[in-house]
Amino acid sequence: MLVHNRVHLALHHLRPASPAGGRPLLLLHGLGEASPDDVPAWAAAWPGPVHALDFTGHGASNEIQTKHSFSIHFQGRVLP
Repeated sequence: MLVHNRVHLALHHLRPASPAGGRPLLLLHGLGEASPDDVPAWAAAWPGPVHALDFTGHGASNEIQTKHSFSIHFQGRVLP
């Protein structure tokens, strides 16, 4: 979990670094989605560690209760 003030973002470690090394890959999801539980097939050949981040109000990250919410439920009410 990455914590900054009231924001708790879930950082998922999908695949650890290998002895050969390699640059890390950070997966980001779309609006209303959440991070995958496993490395997606399209990223399987990536040589380094793979991580995924849940944005505020998505997946395992917390939702901050403010006037302007980041959750998909709020966005569905205000977007056309």
